[in-house]
Amino acid sequence: MGSSCPRPGEFRAPFTAAAAGETRGATNPSFDQVGIGVLLVGAFLAMLPSVLAFLALQRSFIRGLTSGAVKG
Repeated sequence: MGSSCPRPGEFRAPFTAAAAGETRGATNPSFDQVGIGVLLVGAFLAMLPSVLAFLALQRSFIRGLTSGAVKG
């Protein structure tokens, strides 16, 4: 009788729903269709609001940091 637990290094779960001969995982079957450029643009757009908020409020951030460091 075999054990239902996979041996170390065997990861069968992502491939359970893949058809015979396919190597794409069941969790995201279209992963290989997304280009690196699209991922980079998405990361840049996700980061942009935080950078703009910091640049707009930079003086307030620095003032708060320095006022908390001075005793008195």
